[in-house]
Amino acid sequence: MEFDTIEEARRVYNEYAYKLGFSISVASQRTSHVTKEVIRKEFECSHARKPNEEGGVSTSSSTQTAPQLAHDLETQRASKKKSASAVLTTASRKRKTIKKYDCKAHMAAGLRDGKWKVIVMQPEHTHPLVKKLVRRKLLRNISTTQIMGILADFHGGVGNLTFSTTDVSNMRTHLQVGNAVRGLFWVDGWTWELYKTFRDCIFFDTTFCTNKYDMPFAPIVGINNHLQSILLGCALLPDESTETFVWVLQALKEAMGGLEPTNIMTDQDKAMKVAIEQVFPNATHRCCKWHVLSKATKKFAWLISNEKDFAKESDYCVNHTETIDEFEMLRQKLEDKYSLQENEFFQSISSTRKMWAPAYFRTYFFPFTDTTGRSECMNSLFKKVVHPQDSVLQFFTQYEYIMDTRAERENVEACKWEISYPPLWASYDFEKQAANFYTRNVFSKFQELLHDSRKFRMVDIAEDDESLSIRIVHPNSSRVRIVSVSNDATSYLCSCNMFARDGLLCPHILKVFTNRDVQEIPDKYLHRRWSKEATTKIPEHLSGPEPSFGVPGTNKLKYNALCRKMTGLAAEACSGPEKYTVASSGIDHL
Repeated sequence: MEFDTIEEARRVYNEYAYKLGFSISVASQRTSHVTKEVIRKEFECSHARKPNEEGGVSTSSSTQTAPQLAHDLETQRASKKKSASAVLTTASRKRKTIKKYDCKAHMAAGLRDGKWKVIVMQPEHTHPLVKKLVRRKLLRNISTTQIMGILADFHGGVGNLTFSTTDVSNMRTHLQVGNAVRGLFWVDGWTWELYKTFRDCIFFDTTFCTNKYDMPFAPIVGINNHLQSILLGCALLPDESTETFVWVLQALKEAMGGLEPTNIMTDQDKAMKVAIEQVFPNATHRCCKWHVLSKATKKFAWLISNEKDFAKESDYCVNHTETIDEFEMLRQKLEDKYSLQENEFFQSISSTRKMWAPAYFRTYFFPFTDTTGRSECMNSLFKKVVHPQDSVLQFFTQYEYIMDTRAERENVEACKWEISYPPLWASYDFEKQAANFYTRNVFSKFQELLHDSRKFRMVDIAEDDESLSIRIVHPNSSRVRIVSVSNDATSYLCSCNMFARDGLLCPHILKVFTNRDVQEIPDKYLHRRWSKEATTKIPEHLSGPEPSFGVPGTNKLKYNALCRKMTGLAAEACSGPEKYTVASSGIDHL
């Protein structure tokens, strides 16, 4: 095999690596002593070199660029903004670490007579390849017609199918008298699987109008295991009535196999509240506090300007109280101190406080959020690519584009987990355990909490027959947290309820870990929805050998079925010389 340039050789090898599921880096190059031009270049698997003694990783230098999967997608999509939450303060830049398995897979190209020729090719790897991510991407965005074609192959022809194109469609329409379209709801195929894992917390907001028909756009948003917002479904609505919301939620429930969300956050809408009670009676429904507070800022502008302490006291009451009793006590103090008994707006938001005040939801899973900001963020994303004059068809096209970009982001994050290892802050055993379990973004959150734990002190320990009660304090706060530890050290509960709300251990419990030399996190405190396995584990019904449904009925169906099988065989055969030899001789024999 030969190429016109070394860049072309690298591109082809990178494409080959992408399809098989590994990433590459430059291993070495040689220059001519006479002309000083590069005459030989070797590319290797990024998992080459021997692992160090810290568990199979090697630290790359700060100037080295980590090899990327998917045609250097991470480089192309690198964020221009640095995370404001990166508080792990070190003077030096964080160094990337790549998992090392002493892999020998590599390709070398040499300059011969003006052409770059492959002179060495070693395809064997010593580690698992990242095939699941590629498989997932290839399974996305299959049209309804293509789905029907694949199913027809399985069943021996379209005539043998027991369902129609409508049955496999991912869209539902709401028709009015005369069969005019009243509303639209649709989901992406891959989100059916995502919803099963991430239905523990979803957001539904209807504050964005998107098309020339003035139909409100309602994204249904979740949070994936990379802390990214994911689009679980979308609706274009004719109005915001209870009837319309019931139809949308019923369509969502039907699309997701009858599964209800565990927790759902919406804007303040009475019609939405009634609809959720009807369709998802077992879900915890919470309203976005931002809508309440934004109105309060306007309604209480006179009070804020006249009473300098009101803003500070009301903020603490809403955002910093950790129990219902504490919130209620301070709310009553505000009412009495500022004579708000007759204030219509104050009494209005007080009457609905159980729907929006954070203190009422400390033990419910709404991770790292008190608002529908994720829906609003998705709205903002749509505003960049969808314009009010756009038709519904144009909106669908942009929807598919956004779904592609979101899936690409997820693939990049998952690839980071596969090929690299994060820097550790303190090298605790339980920190290493967390690094191996959590996705990169969640582990960064964990490290922030671990770093924050340094600020706290253990001041008192009380013991009874079943547990220890440890008082945790902060030098700059009068608040006391109580951490209860079972005598067998398998159960840890904190009065802040962070684990119930966010699915991560709080800095108060982590302070107990470091102080009492706890070696590992008990399994029940490793929330699977934050792990890599949450999305890369293929469900049983999608794994295993393909089912056999007989011989396709037409030559075209036979041809299509065989092409799909042979393409998969060719991809597998390229992963090693023995496999290639067996496949090649088998084809020749046929």
